[in-house]
Amino acid sequence: MPAAEYTAILRAHNVSGWSDPVSVTFTTNDLDRRTPGAPTLAVGTPDFQGSLPLSWAANAGDSADFPVQHWIVTVDGADEAYLPAATQSYSVPSLATGRHTVAVRGANALGSAAFASQVVVLADAAPPETAAAPTPSVALTGTPTTVTFGGSAVLRGIVTSGSTRVANAAVTIERSAGTSWAAVTSTTTATDGTFAVTVTPSSSTRYRATATGAAPAYATVSVRPRITNRLSYAATQGGTKVTLATVVAPRMAGATVRLQKLVGTTWRTVASTRLGTTSAALVTVGTFATQTARYRVVLPATSTTPQSVSVSVLCRTPRR
Repeated sequence: MPAAEYTAILRAHNVSGWSDPVSVTFTTNDLDRRTPGAPTLAVGTPDFQGSLPLSWAANAGDSADFPVQHWIVTVDGADEAYLPAATQSYSVPSLATGRHTVAVRGANALGSAAFASQVVVLADAAPPETAAAPTPSVALTGTPTTVTFGGSAVLRGIVTSGSTRVANAAVTIERSAGTSWAAVTSTTTATDGTFAVTVTPSSSTRYRATATGAAPAYATVSVRPRITNRLSYAATQGGTKVTLATVVAPRMAGATVRLQKLVGTTWRTVASTRLGTTSAALVTVGTFATQTARYRVVLPATSTTPQSVSVSVLCRTPRR
């Protein structure tokens, strides 16, 4: 239990009996789990080319346990830049004359900020001009948005120009690699302007699709760990000893896993251990004369794995 005091007692034992106990008292931590608050945004004066300088500062009330990991800049509701936490300035390039909305929000391991600071900038109205040709645009979605490690997702999208779908348009798919982007694959749109590529991410990954003359489109595929369980049985005097071998992928050496038993409609923790260097753990379920019970192995949520993952197994003894 978070922020609770516990006392652990240890005694040694040999053929002569038990030693005197040694105890230690400790208090568990209570992490402050919050997404970032709205940053303070300052907007400069655009230059003659329409570039608009932005700068911002993190919200003073942000959680120290879950600080900002990256910043997202949007213009008129569309993602413009994806920046590391240490970067707190950006210049929006070549804004057209007219009314625009710019926004900055932070994100951490728990997700994006619920609040984004927004500033509306009104540039001088330009004289009437001949209507420009429609600007190409790209849309992108991932299906499914969450996969188990080793699984695949399909990135689907469409390229349009105004209300017209663009056939045979070259599209590049990239993945986020720190502060830069790495190419994944390239494709071309079908006659109806759509495209689809299959990806198999090894960890939660942000993708973007780009096409000539169009602003990038983004989609994120989250990856949850895969838990594999295997029961083993051994005959002992008075019953059957049951053990459970658990392997987690990708490797998460040192992570804690819990063995829980279904009692009525409630899962109760009966044991816990840490994964070894090969991301495996061996847990003794118990020794039974006769019993059928359902157990599950739970990998709790961490800063890199926002969702807990569990896999259940049915234990039948004696062996059938």
